[in-house]
Amino acid sequence: MKLADVHAGDGVGVAGVIDQSTKTVHAAVLFVVDAEQIKKARENLGKTYITGKITAIDEVNLTILRPDGVSQKITVDEGTSFKKGGRRGMRGDGMGMGLGSGNGALGAGQGSGQASGGSGGQGAGGGDGPGGGGQSITLADVKVGDMVFGQGALKGGVFVPTQLSVADPAAMGRRRDRGDGAGGPPPAAGTEPN
Repeated sequence: MKLADVHAGDGVGVAGVIDQSTKTVHAAVLFVVDAEQIKKARENLGKTYITGKITAIDEVNLTILRPDGVSQKITVDEGTSFKKGGRRGMRGDGMGMGLGSGNGALGAGQGSGQASGGSGGQGAGGGDGPGGGGQSITLADVKVGDMVFGQGALKGGVFVPTQLSVADPAAMGRRRDRGDGAGGPPPAAGTEPN
């Protein structure tokens, strides 16, 4: 891909090293998602996937604050599996965009098990779950404040995830501070969860 292939309206994410003195990012990786994919992903948020921060839990019902500012109630059922962690972890990004080449997160509607870069807002990205691995957990391990990402479908007008990937924002921050969030350099500006 060349710089000429990037257009206004495209989603752009970056992973790299921040130069604090100049407030610039020395990009190691640049992700670009065309505007049409971003539009499609926004239309599918809350219908085929969910991403955001858990703000309430009431038995099997979770309220998720999505990156677009909408609070959505979802329901987990006996078909929902839960994952936490993974080598790469799950990182929030600028618009909840999971940029890469799998299935999943807002903005790209794609994801590779990690999310990077973006422009404004908060969210959680991922592909088939944080880092493609992670530890199996139960609903009892999920708590208010966790960042989530999951694919699923509407059932009776309510989103039900088939898998819900969970990350603790505090742990995500510690991993980022150590520079091992994705097995590479620390994520760039705009990759921190809110």
